Amino acid sequence: MTQSAERLPAGTSIGEVSLRVADLDRSLDFYAGRLGMRAQREGDTTTLSSAAGGDPFIRLQSVGGTTPRPEGVIGLYHFAILYPDRAALAGAVRSLVHATWPFSGFADHGVSEAAYLQDPDGIGIELYADRPRVLWPRDPTGRIAMYTRMLDIDDLLAERAASVEPERIGHIHLHVGNLVESTRFHRDLVGFDVTQDGLPGAMFLSAGGYHHHVGLNTWARGRRAQPGAATLLSWTLRAPDAEAVAAIAGRLSSHVAADEGAFAYRDPDGNVLVVETAPAVE
Repeated sequence: MTQSAERLPAGTSIGEVSLRVADLDRSLDFYAGRLGMRAQREGDTTTLSSAAGGDPFIRLQSVGGTTPRPEGVIGLYHFAILYPDRAALAGAVRSLVHATWPFSGFADHGVSEAAYLQDPDGIGIELYADRPRVLWPRDPTGRIAMYTRMLDIDDLLAERAASVEPERIGHIHLHVGNLVESTRFHRDLVGFDVTQDGLPGAMFLSAGGYHHHVGLNTWARGRRAQPGAATLLSWTLRAPDAEAVAAIAGRLSSHVAADEGAFAYRDPDGNVLVVETAPAVE
């Protein structure tokens, strides 16, 4: 599919992710205490942003009776926190290492370097920093060719940073029930472009030539969590202007989630996508 009015424009990004958690104090100890984010609490809900300020990019909602999120179930695989550079990523990883927080893995993806872990409710998180676009690996046709190789942890941790502030949510990765249906939703209706489709059971999509804003996979093999588990409540797509939001709304008119607001839509697996205009840069 060629670039057209049906495709998301450059400047599209991921905004806020909203998560259901069991214990707000416990979650704040992790996100604010371990990751150094700024928290603004209002009752059972807290928003989190960079300690330096800016728009919140994580919303935590405490719900009584919430149980830990099991691994490998339909829904959120992980959300990814983007750091502005390799040194900032190293600082964040180093602080978690010092706090003896467990990691589930590390990887060099060619386009980026990443560390994987879970929050106190078992929600998957990726911490990552991009390499410059000119260094991104590509196949002979020019398409992005991400890979997964061993990350040189010692080399990463040798970096020194004046700041370890995260930048924003860089991408979101979902376990889906049907890869064809989910790809159609995100590509044909939302308007993302497919950037890589060679990994078995997975698809990666983006806007503006980014390596991926959305990852989809069928690795959960249809397994679903029991009701009440910690989960992704919604994630936000930020389009650069109102015209782009209106175009997305037109394509997604049959997927309105009326209980979530005028610009909220449910994907084939029930995940809620909220579409909004990116805030103006002052």
